[in-house]
Amino acid sequence: MKPLSLPPCFGVVSNFCNIIKTFKEEQRINTKILGRFLLLLLSPAILCSTANGARLYDGDTGGKFILNHNIKQKKVESILSSLTLRQKISQMFIAHPPASSKKNEPYEEGGMIFLGNTLKNKEVAKRLIANLKQRSIIPPFFVADIEGGRINRLRKQLKNFPSAKTMGTLSDAEVYRLGYKAGKAMREIGLNMNLAPVLDVSGKGHIYKSRRSFSGDAKVVIAKGKAFSKGLLKAGVAPIGKHFPGYGDGQKDTDKELSTADWPTEKIDKMIDVFRKTSPWLGGIMLSNKIYSKIDDVPAPFSSAIIERARFNNGIIMTDDLAIGTFRKLFKGNRKRLIRKAFLAGSDIFLFTTPTKWKRVDYIDEIHRLVKRHPFLVKRVDASVKRILMLKFQIGLL
Repeated sequence: MKPLSLPPCFGVVSNFCNIIKTFKEEQRINTKILGRFLLLLLSPAILCSTANGARLYDGDTGGKFILNHNIKQKKVESILSSLTLRQKISQMFIAHPPASSKKNEPYEEGGMIFLGNTLKNKEVAKRLIANLKQRSIIPPFFVADIEGGRINRLRKQLKNFPSAKTMGTLSDAEVYRLGYKAGKAMREIGLNMNLAPVLDVSGKGHIYKSRRSFSGDAKVVIAKGKAFSKGLLKAGVAPIGKHFPGYGDGQKDTDKELSTADWPTEKIDKMIDVFRKTSPWLGGIMLSNKIYSKIDDVPAPFSSAIIERARFNNGIIMTDDLAIGTFRKLFKGNRKRLIRKAFLAGSDIFLFTTPTKWKRVDYIDEIHRLVKRHPFLVKRVDASVKRILMLKFQIGLL
């Protein structure tokens, strides 16, 4: 039986005009922060669980998120209503390392990303994950980049794992099996979110040269992106498609320097279509760090116009690393303003490769103070946290 879906229902649109006077330094305020909700009504006959407890549809070629709407509402609404405002905001952060390394202190962030050699010792990683889970009110996302090729944090477990470029030449069935293999290796350690697949359509440029793109052909990227994601879902791992709306053939590394694309909106729309067609098999979408000048004059994580275009369904939207030097220069070291801008733009999750408490700035406290001063922003927080909790429910964490 195939899943049935209804057309999208629009969420409440919050009006942010009354915050402009308070934050004169903010050049752009998001006026449609809640986006649209896609409600899926599904037959109970296709609701199932994987061996890892993920509530996913297990079809002939992998999976598509399937969720009983009534169960979802009861479970997620109950958890959401039990959280304090600070606890809700904390769910919107994935960082490294944890803000508190003391074993007995609560772990409040929504998740942790594993970087560098932090997964080199499997048993140490397992113990860290077990400790953080024990200290958490809400089970965290444990995140890594397992794209393949050079972008592989599990080199011991996934030796000679092919790059996305190589996978682009394989059959969909082979790519699905590789996705499942990666997801299974991740789950054995305790990881439950993969910052992959890369959905950039790149036939040349930085992403192409680093072998991170499946192809310069959009049809190939969609097919391989779906297959890899289905394999991850089968293993109970949430796939995150990146980098929306796409780096294309850009030459610059945005981690090191600001990059602007002057592409016409027609080209950007074609790139967005790749994400749209892959989105039913994604837990969420990660934004690029590029400026798309025909849409906005700020990088994607700070652009409500870009983020609104990524709201295809009820999956999460997350930033790429906000701690990069490019953004440090852009905001002239003002990290408080950086996180305010990112929050007001509308992403659900903010990724940092630093702790959330870093050099006298507490990012969670900064958003908490902002929302306390302007209570209407609570709706914006609730909308994001609901999507986060829905994803955690879908992959069996709740």
